[in-house]
Amino acid sequence: MSRAESSALPEISILRCDGGLEVESAVRLSNLVDLRGARHLRVAMAAVIEDEAGGLSYWGLQHPPGKPDFHHPNGFALEVARS
Repeated sequence: MSRAESSALPEISILRCDGGLEVESAVRLSNLVDLRGARHLRVAMAAVIEDEAGGLSYWGLQHPPGKPDFHHPNGFALEVARS
């Protein structure tokens, strides 16, 4: 696995909904020199949310057992096929 770098900042929007938040993000992964031959990309999507009282909650598509570790290979649960 290798780290994908992007020169563009992600576009993030947050909407308040009944009983929660809706978060949407778009990230452009272009000009990835070291990934040109890859047919599939494994992506980790995660967030750390701090509430008004300072408490933290950890969100991700998948977490390994134990304390949160967003760099663990098991967290890269979304597989995207390149065309």
